[in-house]
Parts: sequence; structure tokens; C-alpha cells
Amino acid sequence: MVSNGGEVETEELDILLYPFYDKTDKKRISRTCNHIGRETKSAKEWTAFPTNGVAIGTDGFGNQLILLHEGNGLLKETIYFWDHETGEMEEFAPSIFGNGRKIMNSKSISVAEALSLLKAGNKIEEFTIDFKGAEVKALDAFNLGKAGIQVPDEVIVYDDADVAYDPEFDNYEWSERILIRSKV
Repeated sequence: MVSNGGEVETEELDILLYPFYDKTDKKRISRTCNHIGRETKSAKEWTAFPTNGVAIGTDGFGNQLILLHEGNGLLKETIYFWDHETGEMEEFAPSIFGNGRKIMNSKSISVAEALSLLKAGNKIEEFTIDFKGAEVKALDAFNLGKAGIQVPDEVIVYDDADVAYDPEFDNYEWSERILIRSKV
């Protein structure tokens, strides 16, 4: 995961995801001081916070996104929104995987940002690409595809003017020959 922590935006909420604690160096220690473990410990001081809850994010008003476990240390995949005032939980996402992919890969970037990151040699799997209203040149769609991003067909544009003239290819006499491979 390139991004440790991040944000999730929904129509109703903006959620700050807690990072995993990273003690690689002083800079990373300071960036991850509000890590999942620390924030879970703090949340457990609230009345009605689930004893089997793990805080993974907040809306900034005391409410938490949480995962639950059954005492065996294995987390369930459903993500819940826990209201700190009422102590009630409601399902936020059915899975941290699948549709929940947007939860873990929460940063949405434009096609131009994705291409810029790729050009700089960065991986973009942890991002969600916003294709709404985008026009993606065929070669850019190919490069995004090589990076594991599926580009919707309806946003791919192709212009013959973008294709370079190649005399060896363009002036070649093409013929229809069927090549038959003999079985050995």
C-alpha cells in the first residue's frame, strides 16, 4: 500500500482513515502517530464502543468506521459506522473487499493524475480513477491497462492523426496467406 491512511468521501460523509503504525524512521513515526491501534485504544474509552471493535477511520466528530472480530483476532469483512452519541452501529460497506475496494483504495484521482503517476514510475493500483466525463486516448488506455486499470470502452477516443506514418508497414504489400502449422 503506497498510501497509509487516506480519506473516503461519500455523499453524506468525509471519513479520515487511520494509518497503520510505521516505525521505519522518525518521519514515518510522526506521520502515523494516529495509527489504528492508538485510535482503537482511545475509542474503547467511549461508552458503548464495541469491545470487539477496531477503529479504522473517523468522520472528525467522534464517530468511527470500525471492523469487528469474534475474539479470535480475525476481523470480519463488513465495515460499520459507529455513532459515538448513541452507541449504535450501522453497516457502512458490506465488505472491505469487493465493493469495499473503494474504502481501502479511497483516493480518487483523475485520468491525467493517473497518467502522470505512471509516467513518474509510480504504481496506481491503490487509487480509484474517475472516468466521469473523461476522454482517454487509445495509447493512454493501453498504458492504464498495463497498470491493471480497466478503462471503460465508452471513454476511449482514437484519432488517426495520432498514428505515426511508418513506410515499412504502410507501404507493405499485404496478401492473404494462410499459414498451416504441421503437427509434430
